[in-house]
Amino acid sequence: MKPKISILDRAFAYKPSYATAIAETWRRFGWHPAKRDAPEPQARPRIVNKLPRTWRSERATFSQVLRTWQRQRAANGGRSI
Repeated sequence: MKPKISILDRAFAYKPSYATAIAETWRRFGWHPAKRDAPEPQARPRIVNKLPRTWRSERATFSQVLRTWQRQRAANGGRSI
């Protein structure tokens, strides 16, 4: 499909997106937004099984927690807890 006017033509005037009615343009071509009278129910967040805390401090760093996990894994013969 060839445009009516070339963008290199002096008569072409660029119009930024914030200055256009995008939804209105889509409606002219038959598109209509979905109706959302009632809000759709949101999926409840999944609760992941909490592993027992095995480190001593509430301020444990990631490396401390990782070391503890590695020690426990080694103690269990390489299997996950």
